[in-house]
Amino acid sequence: MTKFFVALLFLTILVTNNAKAYEVSTEIQKKNILLEVFTGIHCGNCPDGDRVANNLFLARAGKLFILDIHSGHYAVPNSGEPDYRIAEGEALDLEFKANDYGYPCGMLNRKAVTFAGEPFEQPVILGRSSWTKAARIIAGEDAPVNLWLKADFEGSTRKLTVDVEGYYTGAVAASENFLNVVLTQDNIVGFQSGASIQSGASIQSEYNHRHMFKASITPLWGDTIRNTAVNTYFTRHYEYIVPESVNNIPLKAEDIDVVAFVTAGKGDVLNVADAKPSYLNYTKPLNISLSQAKEGIAQRYAFNFFNIVVKNESHYLINAINFDVNVNNSVQNVSWTGEIPSYQEKEIRLPIKEYTPLDENTYSIKAASVNGNAVAAAALSGSFLKPLETTPTIISEIKTDIYSNDNHFVIKDRDGNLVKEFGGFTNGLITTVKDTTKLEAGRIYCFEVSDDWGDGISNGSYKLRRGDGSLFAQNIDIQTFGFREFFIASQPDITGILQQNLSETRIYVDGRKNIVVSAAEFGGEISVAVYSAAGQCLISQRFTGTGKPVSISAAHLPRGVYIVVSGNYRTKIIL
Repeated sequence: MTKFFVALLFLTILVTNNAKAYEVSTEIQKKNILLEVFTGIHCGNCPDGDRVANNLFLARAGKLFILDIHSGHYAVPNSGEPDYRIAEGEALDLEFKANDYGYPCGMLNRKAVTFAGEPFEQPVILGRSSWTKAARIIAGEDAPVNLWLKADFEGSTRKLTVDVEGYYTGAVAASENFLNVVLTQDNIVGFQSGASIQSGASIQSEYNHRHMFKASITPLWGDTIRNTAVNTYFTRHYEYIVPESVNNIPLKAEDIDVVAFVTAGKGDVLNVADAKPSYLNYTKPLNISLSQAKEGIAQRYAFNFFNIVVKNESHYLINAINFDVNVNNSVQNVSWTGEIPSYQEKEIRLPIKEYTPLDENTYSIKAASVNGNAVAAAALSGSFLKPLETTPTIISEIKTDIYSNDNHFVIKDRDGNLVKEFGGFTNGLITTVKDTTKLEAGRIYCFEVSDDWGDGISNGSYKLRRGDGSLFAQNIDIQTFGFREFFIASQPDITGILQQNLSETRIYVDGRKNIVVSAAEFGGEISVAVYSAAGQCLISQRFTGTGKPVSISAAHLPRGVYIVVSGNYRTKIIL
């Protein structure tokens, strides 16, 4: 059904000999990462493994690549269920004894690593809770070999052509290495046990399987690279006929990806790269689909833009899209220009006119035209709440996790411009920072927390307080890529006692929960008002001055911070 052709010519040329003929970089680079996940349709925890893997894929875009390998007893289908297994995946499972571990499990560059502070080396096969820790270590290592590849798909024959170039920048222990080229497929919709935990029972048959290992274009353990000396090149050329289906599951050409990696033996991946094919004679109508960016639009939102992901569902190059953006039933047209190649996706930003947030807000984003042509793409829509209310003075209490150089805490304005950045973190240490920031009254801001690796900020947190110390926002469970807290500096700053003469007037709360206003002398009438921290008047009374203290019952007021005003005298009290 399938076969490949390897070019007979194998080139090993010194850097000084016609180096300009090659596309592969000759600069020393950090290692990319191959994450091979062993999974199966009857594995209830495997959707969570996909979540961890896909977060890593987003966090290390272009630097980490996934092979989702359906193998072992969890992958055996029941009657009427899809069979995602292939012989190469089963062989990998047996070689690395993946079935001896709990699924999902995975290998990162088929390499054992030692975690900081631990005396022993980890096994090659790791549970999902360790994938990000291992990836951090591997990403800091220099790659001894660089890779470049290009893929082309011809639709009338379904022939996939792959060209690979490699260049050794550093010494390797083995005199021979092995080049592996494999095919993966995205967007395979089908059964998956455990998916109901996320989205309800119906999702079990509608689960989107991504990065699925579909074929090995080279022999399973790779083509031999016989010269691995520093400053040498190698090239390979492959032609592979992409089948219409595998195990009766359609192999859609628009969803394939080519992954190439070099190993030392069967294990130890020295480097990895991928290529999305270019397409010839493979046509699909002009259309796009929209999805949320990795940060998403949270419960509260107030930016004057939307970040979204646009996928080109056609063979055309997309270079212009007009959107109708509707916020609270007010529609505006937003134009975007750029490039999205055929069957690829891209995150874009759509700036919009400033709007006044309501208690509850609705939005929808719909493509009006693509490349000047009308399309029937579905809209992306949702809702969000208005910003929290606070004072212009913000007291921030921040706690990082041990990977503090991956943690970012900032304040931005509505256009996404940086207003303040909190830093000075030392990696390897959990750091606590307390800071006071003075912002412009009446304006909307965003306190944004982000994590570079998409695994959240373990045991990290933040607390945001008004100028009087009262708490208005906090998060002690910062997950995935972080969180955004929107707020408006609409409340007055009351930071101390404002008075004419402290010796004449003071305000306090007695043991019976009475607010007492005392004075040495009162002439004529006096007014006393009690306000909530949000500025709402709760009590307003007038008294005839007698030179004696005035007592107002506060027994009906809940615990909190209040402002008492007597004439032009104002103070903060705490019940």
